[in-house]
Amino acid sequence: MRYIFNAYLDCWIGARHHLVVSLATLFFSMLMPVFIAHAEERDGKSLEIRLVTQSFAPLQYPQDGRARGYVVETLHQMARILEQDSPIRFLPVEFLPWKRAMEIAKTKPNVLFFSVSRTAERESWFHWIGEVSPYGQFFFKLKSHPAITVSRLSDLRNGHHRIGLQSGSSLQRLMESLDLASTNNIVTYTDYHQGVKMLFARRLDMIPLTGFIARSSVCSMGLDGDQLEPVLPITELARPLWLVMSLPTPAETAQHVSNALSRLNRDGVREQIVTKYLENWNKRPCKAAP
Repeated sequence: MRYIFNAYLDCWIGARHHLVVSLATLFFSMLMPVFIAHAEERDGKSLEIRLVTQSFAPLQYPQDGRARGYVVETLHQMARILEQDSPIRFLPVEFLPWKRAMEIAKTKPNVLFFSVSRTAERESWFHWIGEVSPYGQFFFKLKSHPAITVSRLSDLRNGHHRIGLQSGSSLQRLMESLDLASTNNIVTYTDYHQGVKMLFARRLDMIPLTGFIARSSVCSMGLDGDQLEPVLPITELARPLWLVMSLPTPAETAQHVSNALSRLNRDGVREQIVTKYLENWNKRPCKAAP
């Protein structure tokens, strides 16, 4: 009887030991990427950060084989800070389709993704590093068109002006929520290029465009972007764009990157970069706009 009991005890101890070892192996295998990342920092090796985005001038865009734009310039300044304070090194910018860039940023470690609007749906997808660009839409008219006096969206209800909206856009949904999209003076189109052509053909009085790229977008169509004049900011849709890092990235790494951007904001460097870049961008001859 004692023999049977001892044999049973040995089996139980062996099985328990195997279970503990298996659980420990699984636990450490899950933490290994984090340990490796921290070990690289302790050993003084560079921790390479992949930069992914979609071309969106003048924030970020490829030109002459180089990444340019005021967000790219902000990243260059952040890289200088990080080289001094940490082993983090930024890799060259990769310009990708938006969907692919988003997927990489959601699933791969050590990825920096920009420029991204912050929404409730996306809140849990990333480490949110910081704001890098303003973003807002305006209703524009042609300078040759008679003055339009409106101070808020509700003023458009009077039906005195022919207004273009892109079908399915956030602005159309906003106008519908304010009971403004069903009036006879609203004309919808599937692409903003159509709206621009209708504006220049005098078939519309106002169309919405993204503020800082309105002129260059019109110029790229072979039209005179200098004829645009902002009428009304759409403040309800104003939302800054962000730098984000993938969730598999160690929190300590994300914090280093966030601190670098915070330092640029604190010293006023980022604001200077954006202001100077946009001033130069808007002074370019219309034919030079991409």
